[in-house]
Amino acid sequence: MPNEPALVSITVSNSLFLFLIFPLKGSLLRKVLLLLASNIVGLAWYLMQLSLRVASAYYLEADAFEALYVLIGSIIDLIWVVSVWSLSLSVLASAQRRDKGKGSK
Repeated sequence: MPNEPALVSITVSNSLFLFLIFPLKGSLLRKVLLLLASNIVGLAWYLMQLSLRVASAYYLEADAFEALYVLIGSIIDLIWVVSVWSLSLSVLASAQRRDKGKGSK
């Protein structure tokens, strides 16, 4: 089950994209690239979290570390999901302003 946390957080991120970002105005290519970047960031975040988990489990008692990880793991995953989602909204908004500026000239 080591891939389960990554799968859950990437699924939540993809759901946010599908239901909240894809209906917004903007090019489909830009949205797909943002979704792909989100998945890459999620995978990198999971790999960093896994390496920290392995290194910390070596120094802490295994049961104590698992309890700590269960308590804060979801909060840590929420950080990257919300951050990437917010950055994606900003990218779409700035691209839309740029496109409006080009059309008015």
